[in-house]
Amino acid sequence: MPIIRSTKTGRKLVFKSGSPEGSANSTFLSRSKITGRMLFFKGIGVDIDTMIGFNSFQPVWADTNWSKEIAFIVYAIRTGVDKYSIYRSLLKTPKNKILHFCVQYIYNSPFVVDVYALDPNDFEIKEVTWNDQPSFGDFLFSFTPTIDWNEISTGSSGAILLKVHEEHPAEGYYGMQIYSSNYIIDKTKRPYFTDT
Repeated sequence: MPIIRSTKTGRKLVFKSGSPEGSANSTFLSRSKITGRMLFFKGIGVDIDTMIGFNSFQPVWADTNWSKEIAFIVYAIRTGVDKYSIYRSLLKTPKNKILHFCVQYIYNSPFVVDVYALDPNDFEIKEVTWNDQPSFGDFLFSFTPTIDWNEISTGSSGAILLKVHEEHPAEGYYGMQIYSSNYIIDKTKRPYFTDT
């Protein structure tokens, strides 16, 4: 059974074999050195995020899966009547938790991001593309992202989609770039989940 020692109390945290927390290939629990809150970190081999995109200059991108990128983006740009790009991000998440994600860049702040519930059974992180993206579920909420760490609720469906509120601006561009679960230069910038 996996054993993780609490950095706050020194006590061992033991998880039963076969549980989601005990699997080497799933999310597991540890304890924050700063706050002592239980954190859900990305385990080995787990893919929790990806992006999908359409680019009028590169139609092939609509059939591309971007799950191995070190960052994912939520973005919309228009440079002409028929010249535009849209990127959305999809995440598989634990239910009713808080998602913490680190924004690397923001393009033309402030702008609004909409969050929708998805059915996690409708897509696979390693396979989904723009052309076979899942249908939107319930609209959950909107927020205005900031550089560095942001926190949002994951909802109760097990997956969410992030998109620019105005995906077809009259002109210009809006968006953000987020460190992904594959970011290897500084693993502390990867997305993670907490209970509160």
